[in-house]
Amino acid sequence: MQIVTIEGVPYDWLKRLQEIHAHVFDGANLPLEKLESKEGLVCLLAVENEDIIGFKIGYTHPDGIFYSWLGGVREKKRGQGIASQLMRRQHEHLKPPADVTESERSSLCKHKADSGRNYASA
Repeated sequence: MQIVTIEGVPYDWLKRLQEIHAHVFDGANLPLEKLESKEGLVCLLAVENEDIIGFKIGYTHPDGIFYSWLGGVREKKRGQGIASQLMRRQHEHLKPPADVTESERSSLCKHKADSGRNYASA
């Protein structure tokens, strides 16, 4: 498995992303227009043999906080740590500069436990 990181809309992967989104979210549609409307969109795709087996999508909210918006893993691939790998890679992609103190880093990266959504300042 490899993780592909794409800044912006993943046009080359769009059909496969929409298919796994429908699989994870009980047939729900992921419209292209919705993806195109998100500023600072970052898509992480777990890929195996050219198939997307997991994904994590986030974007920069207008208030400057990065919102980890959607994600999921194919049912037959769950329980293998794929979602955790995608989350870690998303955090690494958003990592602040090395000279940021631990206190500043904590204020930049937030996880709202009550909603299950991740936030980080962009």
